Amino acid sequence: MTNPLNPELAAELVRRVAVDQHARGVREGQDDVESDWEAMRVVDADNTAWLKTVVAECGWPGNTLVGEEAANAAWLLILLYSLHSCRILGSSGGPEWVSRLGGLLSSTT
Repeated sequence: MTNPLNPELAAELVRRVAVDQHARGVREGQDDVESDWEAMRVVDADNTAWLKTVVAECGWPGNTLVGEEAANAAWLLILLYSLHSCRILGSSGGPEWVSRLGGLLSSTT
């Protein structure tokens, strides 16, 4: 395992997933609780804006840039968002199918 090129970004991705999961009622080592819908909305909006900036400035945060755990965290953040969030991947240099999905969603919503 190699060290990520951007450990600060890696740590922030992991932190954001923890906050996201907490809003969704996931409690590590405890029983899950009811989701806080307002908190989820706020967290999703913040993560969407932040990740859009990250992708614009650094490209997709993949394994080389942030390491496997944080790269998985980035995908988890994307998967948890509503359809509009997929647009941030549009022309980020990510996988071609993701770019197509982002473009399709942008044209249909």
